[in-house]
Amino acid sequence: MPLSHAALPGCSGRRMLDAMSKLINLRTIRKQRARDAARQVAHENSAKHGRRKAERRLTATERAKSEAQLDGHKREE
Repeated sequence: MPLSHAALPGCSGRRMLDAMSKLINLRTIRKQRARDAARQVAHENSAKHGRRKAERRLTATERAKSEAQLDGHKREE
């Protein structure tokens, strides 16, 4: 005699069918976990080594200004 879903203690038939009907693709979950781990590592590296865009622009501007000043002091022979 087969068991009906209503015969299981603590579960209504509808809730049991809903719980059983969700398929899980393990490959997708594994890839998502890998993406999350890579994102976490990238966030840690950017906090440790990264600079903001404004800081990079400021450094580039200062370097260009310094090179221009140095070129301006060169002698022409």
